[in-house]
Amino acid sequence: METTDRWTSIPGATTDVEMRVFIATPSGRERPPGLVLIHEAFGIDQWVQDITRRFASEGFITAAPDLFSVDPFGRTVKPEEVMELFALRGRVPPERRRDPGALNEVLSTLPAERADRLRQVMQWSGNRDMGALAAHVDRAVQWLRSNDWCGDKVGLLGFCFGGGMTLRSLVEGVAVDAAAPFYGSNPPLDRISAVSCPLLLMYGRNDPFIMPQVPDLVRAVQDADLQYGLHVFEQAGHAFLNDQRPDMYSESASAEAWPITINFFQRHLAA
Repeated sequence: METTDRWTSIPGATTDVEMRVFIATPSGRERPPGLVLIHEAFGIDQWVQDITRRFASEGFITAAPDLFSVDPFGRTVKPEEVMELFALRGRVPPERRRDPGALNEVLSTLPAERADRLRQVMQWSGNRDMGALAAHVDRAVQWLRSNDWCGDKVGLLGFCFGGGMTLRSLVEGVAVDAAAPFYGSNPPLDRISAVSCPLLLMYGRNDPFIMPQVPDLVRAVQDADLQYGLHVFEQAGHAFLNDQRPDMYSESASAEAWPITINFFQRHLAA
């Protein structure tokens, strides 16, 4: 299906700043169902734009809000800077990666101006409040619902940081018709009963960051009697859907996960 895409913005209310949004629309469909897609930790990079278009090609009007854009410093942060921090963290021995001083030691090997900038980005990233950001996810959901070119039903999904934000938004009361968090960190599990929609939980078995959290999430979801599906892809790790991260991408898991995800949203967002 052909698509069109554009950058736009959601106006701020009295206490909100304007939020940038990348949106892709399927051609030739009247009032298609909507998806809000939450980006990885890097912000709206080329991959996020590509996969937003890909969901649109499946018949969903898909909006990717730029959660970096909701604060003044975040507006200055480039995806490449966050990627550079991730790469530098990879130079830290695994046993020291939870030690903030270890990354600072690596940063000290860079030119002083560059190191200072990356320290500012690292501090900003570490201080973001996921609970507060959920309100901006809700802004994107309500914005889609309020436009007459979007259908009545809206889903939510995200990847990595965006997977965690998807779950956190749901427990903060963001109301959607279906949600598919990909390899995201757990929300506060004592609030999981606030989730009001079907869930599609997607993970890679070899994900050392997220898989240890999954049993607790599944147990909480079951205790709350939520409707959910769980898929763990045995040969995949973290970020397995991102074909622009060759160290993470799993072609087989991605090929298997895509129709599962599309069928899930088609089933729950049908008019």
